[in-house]
Amino acid sequence: MRTIDINKIGSELVNLINEQDPIDGDIGILGLGGALTSAIISRDVYELFSKKVEEEEDRLDNQTVEDFHKSGKKDQ
Repeated sequence: MRTIDINKIGSELVNLINEQDPIDGDIGILGLGGALTSAIISRDVYELFSKKVEEEEDRLDNQTVEDFHKSGKKDQ
């Protein structure tokens, strides 16, 4: 993950990040023409996202091992 010190970003973004109980937890950053170029998510959302990704990676790893055992290739 790339990081930046909060003191090095603009005050409008700092205010959005520090907002108490925001209606929307994520912050979209728009580029020229109004297209979404990136998003900032809260620490809680990031941790949940990371946990879900890890769970899915574990599930896929387990499925790969199970498929390998079922294939009979381990006995060759």
